[in-house]
Amino acid sequence: TAGVITLVYDVNRGNIQKDLAELQRAHIDEVISTLNVLLEDDHVMEVMIVQGPGRKLRALANRLISRKGVRTGKITMASQIMPPIHPLPENRLSDANTYEPSTL
Repeated sequence: TAGVITLVYDVNRGNIQKDLAELQRAHIDEVISTLNVLLEDDHVMEVMIVQGPGRKLRALANRLISRKGVRTGKITMASQIMPPIHPLPENRLSDANTYEPSTL
């Protein structure tokens, strides 16, 4: 399952940013990417792209939304899945360190 978790939180409430970041790191396999948008009155909208089993994503969303300082939160899931994310093959890792962009 692929999905989006959207949160709006008050940055002045406790260690909310640190707490959310720690939860995301603990679920590194599920949290693919995040976007933070600064809002008025010291609020932030955070949008997370997530993937994994639906039950696990709902549990993660509930943990994030229940954090002190989170004003609103929602998870939206799709039945489709994202293609797997693969690391660079071993033989390309050394090439990545010496990569020079081409001049077009």
